[in-house]
Amino acid sequence: MSGFDNDILGDRRRALEDQFFADQDKKLLDKMRKEFHALEEKKKLTHVSGIVEEKVLGDLMSVGVRAETLAAVRLIPMIETAWSDGSITAEERREILKIAHENEMKIGTAAYDLLEKWLERRPLGQVFESWKEYVVELHKVMPRESFQKLRDQALERCRAVAGASGGFMGLGRISNAEADKIDEIVRALSGY
Repeated sequence: MSGFDNDILGDRRRALEDQFFADQDKKLLDKMRKEFHALEEKKKLTHVSGIVEEKVLGDLMSVGVRAETLAAVRLIPMIETAWSDGSITAEERREILKIAHENEMKIGTAAYDLLEKWLERRPLGQVFESWKEYVVELHKVMPRESFQKLRDQALERCRAVAGASGGFMGLGRISNAEADKIDEIVRALSGY
């Protein structure tokens, strides 16, 4: 092999090494960007929610809750109440959308899109469990009086949703399943 051939082979080897390390660097940079994005998202969520516990933040993020969707998270008790009978009636849907509108949740926002999704398909049980963890943390960081107002508001909304369709076959205002779900929400909002 001549010196010329060795130079060409050396050039090809360096080009191959450069490409290999460029690919590895790209993968590492992509990983860093994802980690940075997750950290930034966690900071935003902490900022808007006041929650600092890593597990709760991670749980919320793992079920798709972002700072922009936190407004929809506040609607989870109503969603759970509406789904407690196994389906959402047109009246319950209208009541939930009315409440969302009253809270200035705009069509086309991430929060509204998430709400629409939950109205069409019941969220996984993990969503409600994450909400309960969220409430425990929120209770720790909020002044008692403010938390009580949020609690009362959440329960008032749940009762409005439950009463929207009038219970089983129109008899009674709130069905047994809805009453049981509201009791579960009361326990969660009371810290037990």
